Formats: sequence, C-alpha cells, structure tokens
Amino acid sequence: MIDGTSIRKGRFFLYKLIAIDMDGTLLNDQFTISPENIATLKKVKEYGAIIAICTGRPVNGVKQYEALLGGMIDYSISYNGGLIEDLANENYINKSFLTYEDVIYLHEISEQVQAPIQFYDENNLYTTSKYMNKYTVMDAYLGQTPLHYIDRADICKEAQYPKVQFIDEPDRLTAIIKQLPATLYDRYTIMQSEPYFLEFVSKQTNKGLALEKLAKKLNMKREEIIAFGNNENDIAMLDFAGCGVAMANATNAVKNIADRETLTNNDHGVAYMLEKTLQNK
Repeated sequence: MIDGTSIRKGRFFLYKLIAIDMDGTLLNDQFTISPENIATLKKVKEYGAIIAICTGRPVNGVKQYEALLGGMIDYSISYNGGLIEDLANENYINKSFLTYEDVIYLHEISEQVQAPIQFYDENNLYTTSKYMNKYTVMDAYLGQTPLHYIDRADICKEAQYPKVQFIDEPDRLTAIIKQLPATLYDRYTIMQSEPYFLEFVSKQTNKGLALEKLAKKLNMKREEIIAFGNNENDIAMLDFAGCGVAMANATNAVKNIADRETLTNNDHGVAYMLEKTLQNK
C-alpha cells in the first residue's frame, strides 16, 4: 500500500485514516452517497488513505453501501463502536456488547419512564411493543435488518446485544431523558444518535474508543486521522481524531468540539473537506 503521505502527481494527502459517519454525514437526506463524495473518496484511496465507516447502524446497514463504494471501505465500525470489522479479510477485530441482563434491566427502566424500546442482536432487531413504532420500522428498513416482535419472556439469555434504544418523538424523548436515573450513565455509554433515538451501549464502547482501538491495530497516531460526523454519537470520534470535522448540519455540541467545519451532507461536505485537505507539495 502507498503511504498516506506519498507524493502523487505533485500532491500529497495529510492523513492516513479517514473515519466517516454515515447518516447526516456521508449520506445525503435521501440516504444515498453523492457521485462527488464517491469520486473524492476514490481519489484519496489512490493516495494510500484507509477508509473506515463509523456508524450507529448495524452491520447490514453498512454492507448495503459496499458495492456502491466499489470496495473502497477498509474497515467498518458499527453499532456506535460495538463491532469493529476488517472488511477485506472478513473478520472481527473487536466486539463489545451488552448482555441479556442489560436488556432486561433497560427494559425495566423503559417501563418506568414509559419509553418504547428496541434492541439488536448481531443479525436482528427486536421490539417488545405489539404496536411497532414508526422509527423502529424505519430503522429496520434503513439498516436492512429483520425486525421481530418478541415477548419479554422469550428474549434469548445466551445472546449478546450490540445496543438497546429508547425511541419516541423528539420532544417526548427529551422529557424521557430527564427522567433517567443518574446511575445509568455510570453503567452504560448513552448517546442520542438522532432526535428520536437514545442509544445504550457497553460502557467500554463509543465511536472514539473504537477508533482508538483501530488506530492501535494499524499503528497510527491520532494526528494521522481525520474524522467526519454530525451528531452526538460522533463526538468521541471527532475528539479522538487529529482533525475532527463537523458537518454544517451538525448539532452545536458537535461543532463546539470539532477542529473544522465543512458543508452539509446534502452539499457533499465530506468531499469538499477532503479536496481542501489534498495539498500541493
């Protein structure tokens, strides 16, 4: 592989690893990747850069875009850091999941605060609500993940669960968050990935920690990494990277910790910043 700073046609690329969120970042509001973003990612790949997709989506939610990107994705960080996968070699680098006991405990909390709940195993999305929330249906569709109704008594005790989500309309979810016991934050990593999703993952998990593990495997320094994101679940990743880039459509919390800001996800913001980062030498 060409080194990420290798000279090519009189130019060089500053970073060896590009970590990119999907929804609201690489994907536009129609959930597609623009030709501009694809062309620029192909260009930086030719300079030797490694590309990692870092998303709250399940594994299938990443794989559906692999063909569109023509094999340019080297690594996938899914479930907000719960699973790190080497796509070229089709093996897992790290798993950090919740247990059956966690799912039951969070189910009890959801009942206390009257929050609809859904949760993933490695291949499926489950809800214990007979009335399936519209956001649950949307999540299953976008993530290309089978959706199942399950009775609480039938939840598998032996399985591992990448993440649990409370789901509701944004104003209602804001009210739910205010009711959560403070001890939950000591037990889990909790983040709002969308206005209607509150996510619970292992305390040893977030996108930043996952990116740090990947960087160690690749023997890369933070200064050699550029990361893009737009929402609360991207903050740790942008904070870890040598250059954290907030989309123009990012939340204020993301913009406040980012090193740079680019255009919106609908204006090919990833491509715009990467083109600016390609330097003449």
